[in-house]
Amino acid sequence: MNCQKFVMIALSFSLSATSTIAQTVNEIKSNSIELKAKGINEGSRFYFGTEQDQKQKNELISILNLDVIQYYNLRDTYNSDLKMKLFKESEDYKNKLNELTTLKANVLSKTYYLDFDPNFKYRNDQLKYDLKTKTCYINTEIKGENKNQTLLPQFDQLTIKYKPGTGISATYRDYTARTGSKYSEERIYFKVPSEQLALKIEENALNIRIIFVVKLLNTTEFSYRDPFFNMLFTEYLINTSLINVIVYDQTNNETIIEYK
Repeated sequence: MNCQKFVMIALSFSLSATSTIAQTVNEIKSNSIELKAKGINEGSRFYFGTEQDQKQKNELISILNLDVIQYYNLRDTYNSDLKMKLFKESEDYKNKLNELTTLKANVLSKTYYLDFDPNFKYRNDQLKYDLKTKTCYINTEIKGENKNQTLLPQFDQLTIKYKPGTGISATYRDYTARTGSKYSEERIYFKVPSEQLALKIEENALNIRIIFVVKLLNTTEFSYRDPFFNMLFTEYLINTSLINVIVYDQTNNETIIEYK
């Protein structure tokens, strides 16, 4: 059987008091583009992870990779090596590549956000306060073939790179998986400046959401073998850099803590 990895990622950020927040949740949602994702609770397969919107994910990957064939859905049109070669030598290809290059520059200039709901998983096992580390934590899971190798926090195929000095550390615990597929459980910690604030988060945990505000960077290629078809597939991680993180109350969009 495959093994499951438990990943613990400890994060420390510079904290901002709610009275001095530069951006509100409403402003972020108005001025940035949402990276669409939802929590997946597949109890029958023991998988509790985050799943990105497939259409948006594929579109962003093709733009970042300047993949004319994928973006314009031309795989069936140029379905032989010869057709593909001749197309890539044509003016039509050059024009489409120029269009895609302009689009990529635009995508890289924008700000994006992932609005994460930690309560899709075990409602009683999220946002607990650790008295020793003075942190709260959230749990999520990643399918094993998607796992990045640089210990970055990750949601589906989206990785988040933190600024220098953030202080990320990770430990692993291997054990036998309860399912036939390999996956990793990820625990992300964030500092809480006072026990009073931590109590507010714990008592209001079902209404807490976390926004990760990022800029897109590039992609990282990875391969995996499908055990059913015994075929090797190539996919991509979307790499981002963190701008800030906001923990907020979804009932009124009140910012509780901001991390930069």
